[in-house]
Amino acid sequence: MIQKMRLWNAMQKVKGDAMLGIGIIGCGNISRMHADAISTINNATLVAVSSRSEHKAEQLANRMNCDYHLDYHQLLSRSDITIVMICTPNQTHLQIALDAVAAGKHIIVEKPLANNLADVDTMINACKKAKLKLTSIFQHRFNPAMLKLKQAVDDGLLGRINFGGCYEKIYRGDSYFESSPGRGTWAGDGGGVVIMNAIHYIDSLQFIMGPAVEVFSYAATLAHDDIEVEDVSSSVIKFANGALGTIEASSAAFPKLHSRLEINGDKGSVVIENHRLKEWRIQDNDMQLHPLYGDLINQGQYANKGAQLEPSLRPNVVAEQINDFVLAVLHDRAPYVSADSARHSLAIVYAIYESAKTGKAVKLGQ
Repeated sequence: MIQKMRLWNAMQKVKGDAMLGIGIIGCGNISRMHADAISTINNATLVAVSSRSEHKAEQLANRMNCDYHLDYHQLLSRSDITIVMICTPNQTHLQIALDAVAAGKHIIVEKPLANNLADVDTMINACKKAKLKLTSIFQHRFNPAMLKLKQAVDDGLLGRINFGGCYEKIYRGDSYFESSPGRGTWAGDGGGVVIMNAIHYIDSLQFIMGPAVEVFSYAATLAHDDIEVEDVSSSVIKFANGALGTIEASSAAFPKLHSRLEINGDKGSVVIENHRLKEWRIQDNDMQLHPLYGDLINQGQYANKGAQLEPSLRPNVVAEQINDFVLAVLHDRAPYVSADSARHSLAIVYAIYESAKTGKAVKLGQ
């Protein structure tokens, strides 16, 4: 019941609460998406942005009608900013986060939290010590299809869960790797398609399945000769509940296929593809997919009585997550995406890399 109530509150915009100021550090492409999301939230406003590039900072500030700074320390010193969003290259996250903690700011970090687990732990511990809230952007947890699946699994509708798989099959051309310094390097990105792209659905997988305990992986660079990091990876994974699974990631799947999550239980199976509920096959369950989310394939005992499963409008899930964090600060509660759960998603990523490097299975938490 507590989880259901928290989930419901996370998806609401509450009127009458105080207005919190937000600052964005980093003005690349992802920052524009976050700035647009902030503009839709009732209880927050974008006060200022910061970038070492005056052109990028001024451009985003003009677009959002806010202030800009070339030194992020100036942004952190402002008393009208309560929350900062860190949207800079991965390797810079820790130092900026520690500076934000010193300035007394709550923190939202674009995924991943940092480039290694030691830095993540330093960040989490600093926020806990200062009693400041911290989250990482994993917006797919707020997708209506994901929430519906999470509730179904928690309520036991799929029976005993025995398998969970996620599959990120995209394509990145040379222009992607040339778009930013350090792109396609271990020092800059911390890895390739697994940490940069598949991590979102890896997070969704552990959100639904629960903690992972062991991973065995292969990884290779097979389509991009000029990058250091992997563009293809295949992994098997074991979960604490005994279920097994697979994680497949590729940035070499021309022209681009899908992002897919598949959950199997002994009473039902569900597939989410490209963030939409594609298949909902549950024994003795009379629900039908809304056309926006694909057609239900009815076979044998799977009934179709015309009830809608999903609403016709999909929310801005990035805005939903930022809004949840704002409400967490206002009401002094934990954000729906806790820093500890975000850390576990990253731990799976680094277990994948360690296994691929050593050729051995890696146990998480050891």
